[in-house]
Amino acid sequence: MVPHQEWKPTVYYLCVVCTPSSAAAASELGLYATQIYQLRAKAAHEKSVTDGERQLREQNARLKRQLAGKTGEVTILKNSGVLY
Repeated sequence: MVPHQEWKPTVYYLCVVCTPSSAAAASELGLYATQIYQLRAKAAHEKSVTDGERQLREQNARLKRQLAGKTGEVTILKNSGVLY
């Protein structure tokens, strides 16, 4: 059996990129099909978490821009004497 770290990139490529049947990928790597299913599920979960984090970063940046704009407006109003 090949050590985990050596076959992990190959499994990812076979399962996610090429998307062959799990049985074919398992037999090619000398693994069980259930291991392939678990690795495929883990890869999908990591991708969804990454997408969620990306969305949160975008939202955070948008909110920071809005806050900066409002802070600038308050400063202008204070300097003009409209806002006490």
